[in-house]
Amino acid sequence: FCLTLLIRLRRAMACVHGVHCCSWHLTCCMKRVLTLIPVFALIKRTGAATCPGKIDIPGYGPVALTNAGSNVPGETVGPLEIASSSHIVAHMNARTYFADACTEGTYRNNDYLAMRLLGKNLKYTANVSAAGCGCNAAFYLVSMKQNTNISSCSDYYCDANQVCGVKCAEVDIQEASKRAWHSTLHSNSDSAGVGGGFGGGDRWNGPRDFTSEEYGPGARCIDTLRPFDVMVSFPTDEQGSLKAMQVTLTQTGNNCPLTINLNDYHSMAEISLALAEGMTPVVSYWKSGDMLWMDGKGDDGQGPCAADTQSCGESVSFYGFTLENIEPLGNIDLLQPMRSPPTTSPPTVPFQPEPSALPPQPLPPGAPAMQPPIHLPPRTVPTTKPPIHLTPRTIPVTQPPIHLPPRTVVVTQPPIFLP
Repeated sequence: FCLTLLIRLRRAMACVHGVHCCSWHLTCCMKRVLTLIPVFALIKRTGAATCPGKIDIPGYGPVALTNAGSNVPGETVGPLEIASSSHIVAHMNARTYFADACTEGTYRNNDYLAMRLLGKNLKYTANVSAAGCGCNAAFYLVSMKQNTNISSCSDYYCDANQVCGVKCAEVDIQEASKRAWHSTLHSNSDSAGVGGGFGGGDRWNGPRDFTSEEYGPGARCIDTLRPFDVMVSFPTDEQGSLKAMQVTLTQTGNNCPLTINLNDYHSMAEISLALAEGMTPVVSYWKSGDMLWMDGKGDDGQGPCAADTQSCGESVSFYGFTLENIEPLGNIDLLQPMRSPPTTSPPTVPFQPEPSALPPQPLPPGAPAMQPPIHLPPRTVPTTKPPIHLTPRTIPVTQPPIHLPPRTVVVTQPPIFLP
């Protein structure tokens, strides 16, 4: 390629300067210069530029895009176009990193974006209508900014499967085609991870959170022949740690959103730490004859693809990226009952004569939370004047006793007459 380019450049320059020129100088030059057009087209098509441009993400700001050093070691990376300030078009074999800065021909891990997504929603629109069986249109997060190993792709790329020889935590928001969808959490030592979505399986079953009647070409919820909206949420608990990754797919005109809730993973703490430190978003588009792990029929026969035919169109697109805080309701576990916030001041508690005898009354549904009643111990109410207790007393007699002299009682007896 390089030799062909140099030969054509030399002949064109010689023509311009009149060396070895044919009789019609202008015609000669035009013919030889035109031979360079396919070469320049090839340069553009191979995506040689490191920095294709910038997009804007409301809620974050401007983002510089950086094309990979190579798709896999030894394979040239495919091109990526920026159709507008927020519209990315990824061609086959493209892999592009989101960064804060990009320098042509140079890769520095510190330049990559470290998006902190705990407690955030990330929204975008995807068009995967060209991606058939054996095709993978991906949008995911990896810990590239923290990776100091340049990797075998010469661009500091890392992931859970060590594609370029370096492993790190990976959060797959989207690995998809128009037939299948996967969302997966990977610690840096877990290449399989835990996932959800639809499709996959070769003598085993992939995720079955929805069906081909709900997701696929002409499906009733997400018709993949048209663009659809994606929202990924990273709600946290009271300590600020990750509770789950929640992915919601919606489409204008269809009122049946599809949801994935990954809230049970043995390495959730590692994923939470990676999100807190900040992860680099990545867009890629690739194909393989060994993609049945994502789109295969599975042991139950319910998956979408019997074989990976690699019927992949030229490009897929991602656009309308937006970053926002999760609203308060977004951090409430939908499996738990909703509770109203406490009132700002305690209500007046009426006096209860016997508070211990009154059982607590449940609040009616939807009523605001109230402070529980205050139970006071029973008390004795004193009378206005305590009773007077008198001890018995002996009252002395003031008059001395009267002593009477003895008296002789004269008994009068009638006289006795003797005969």
